[in-house]
Amino acid sequence: MISPPGLFAKTYGTLSTFCQDDAFNAASALIPANDDEDEELVSKAKANRQKRIVEEKDTEQDFAKSAGYNGVTLLTIERGIKKLAKSGSDLEAGNLSSVARLAR
Repeated sequence: MISPPGLFAKTYGTLSTFCQDDAFNAASALIPANDDEDEELVSKAKANRQKRIVEEKDTEQDFAKSAGYNGVTLLTIERGIKKLAKSGSDLEAGNLSSVARLAR
């Protein structure tokens, strides 16, 4: 697409005006430097992630217990659902040998 004459100049002029504005300088001050180099921040983020993973697993186990799946992990349930979905798509495609293999 070819831009109309003068569009670039208008856009560039607006952009340069924005860059000189104090609002742009204030906004760029809010952008953190390279967080990957901040060891304390990285370790804190990793610890928070581990905490969320543990909380999520606890929530899944509580759900499984409340739904009556005592002794069954959610991973087992997810695998069963995946097999059912695969079997259904294979049945629709007419691939009975694949369905028979999944049923074992």
